[in-house]
Amino acid sequence: MDIELYEDMNPDALMNKLNEFLHADCRVLTAINMPDKHEAIEIECKWARYEGTLSKKYLKKNEINDIIKSVLDEENIFTERTNKKGFKKQVNIRKSIGSIKVIEERDDSIKIAFVLKATNSNSNDEDIPILRADDFMKIIFPEFEWEVLRVELLDENKKGLV
Repeated sequence: MDIELYEDMNPDALMNKLNEFLHADCRVLTAINMPDKHEAIEIECKWARYEGTLSKKYLKKNEINDIIKSVLDEENIFTERTNKKGFKKQVNIRKSIGSIKVIEERDDSIKIAFVLKATNSNSNDEDIPILRADDFMKIIFPEFEWEVLRVELLDENKKGLV
């Protein structure tokens, strides 16, 4: 997110101050100074990269890889969404998934990285639905609760913004 300050402040000091007021499960991990002439992050950001961690007592690496393969092999993945007026409709979220893969295996846990559509602002991608990371994990791994962290905001070419 962009925060515009009225006076200069060290990014680390800002990050520490914000973290003082946030819930323990929510943390600002990075703060940087942006050039004066830049688009707002909300405009530039189209995709986001996440990491999810799950205890190995629930699923093994080969089981996760099998699930990932089956997801990526699907041409369509439908889920039900309710709009603001309360109407339910089926939405194809397959184009909302940029990538997903296992990136780390430890003795007690497995970590995956995945890229999801984050916003359609100023984009020609209105047909690609925005997908929340927690909703995605419930769709793909409905029986398990993952610890999920957004690690990077990406542009329309899936390149890091900062």
